[in-house]
Amino acid sequence: MTIFWLVALATCYATYVVARSEFPPMELVRVAVFKRWGEGSWQSYLVSCAWCISAYTAGAVTAGTAILAEAPRPVLLWLGAAAVSGAFHQVIDLIAKLTTLVERRIKTQ
Repeated sequence: MTIFWLVALATCYATYVVARSEFPPMELVRVAVFKRWGEGSWQSYLVSCAWCISAYTAGAVTAGTAILAEAPRPVLLWLGAAAVSGAFHQVIDLIAKLTTLVERRIKTQ
């Protein structure tokens, strides 16, 4: 069970780096995709959607773990880590929206 949570946390971090961080290589890729296909395209959606990227990063993390640590049931590990990471990023988005609403309300009082 410990390996599952380690893979899930690694997936959460990798998803953040790919989808949202300002880490130059990742930001360059996102900007290039946005410029080439436009921000409303499905390609842009795939490089900025935490749920989508969680599936890719969980696959990569699980593959590495399966090779290096002989993880049991890698398909279940992959899907579970992707689900945890996607849900985690949804909670983060909700907290950010609530924080923005609270800040706006405080400013208007």
